[in-house]
Amino acid sequence: MFVLGGYYQDDFHTSKQLVKIVYEGHDESFTQRKMSDMLMSRADTGCTLNAHTQEIYVIGGYSQENQNDTKHCERYNIKDDYW
Repeated sequence: MFVLGGYYQDDFHTSKQLVKIVYEGHDESFTQRKMSDMLMSRADTGCTLNAHTQEIYVIGGYSQENQNDTKHCERYNIKDDYW
């Protein structure tokens, strides 16, 4: 599972972070691994996975950087960990 973007609770700035969360079945726990940051901080985005190419697409959202909604899209390569 991947968790990306969002707001920081204390000051409501948007985030660039991408975190991969993996379920470890042998001991029934979860581990978190920080992945490459998105190019633009954002929250309230749309996103989808292309399972064939192993890419995540992040579409639109609100960006604190320009203090407005954005139409920018980003593509993340899961295998090679880059945007």
